[in-house]
Formats: sequence, structure tokens, C-alpha cells
Amino acid sequence: MYFNVNQYPALRGKSKTDQRAIILAALRRHDRWINKRILLVICSLLGLTGAGVQLARRYLVSEWIDWAMLVAAALFFYGYVLWEINGPVLKAVEKYLSEQR
Repeated sequence: MYFNVNQYPALRGKSKTDQRAIILAALRRHDRWINKRILLVICSLLGLTGAGVQLARRYLVSEWIDWAMLVAAALFFYGYVLWEINGPVLKAVEKYLSEQR
């Protein structure tokens, strides 16, 4: 499991500038939906968290529920970012580099 795109084996030994250029080119060519997916996840998290906080305030008296929902949303987003790094972005980079050879 990769926690950062700089950990990809194909990108090791390259400068940060080259790594960024390769990743951007790979995403432009092989994953055009990444911006839309991230925007959808952020909007969904904001909407669901806001709705959840309003429902919790209506039915629960505890103040800690706001923090619990915020932590849950942050963990979900972190999981999503890890999925992006280890899934679509990795596949796009591998496909792009295989075409370049």
C-alpha cells in the first residue's frame, strides 16, 4: 500500500519535478474523472456532515457528536485519498509509463 504517489516504484530516483510532470501527464491522459470524483466526495462529505450535525442536535443533547462526525468525515476522506493513490492514480501512472517505453 502506498501512502504517497512519490512512493511508486516507477517514480523512485526521479526528481520531484519529473515525478509531478509524469503524474500530471498520466492523469490527463488516462484518468479524466479524478477532479469530478474529488469534488463529488468533498461536496457529499460537507452535505452529509452538515445534515448529520443538524439531526444530531435535534435528537441528541451531547455536544461531542459534532466532533465525532468531523473525525468520521476526515477518516472517510483519508480512506478515499488512499483509494485514489493505490487505485486509479497508480493505474494511470503505470499505463502512461508503459506507453512511454
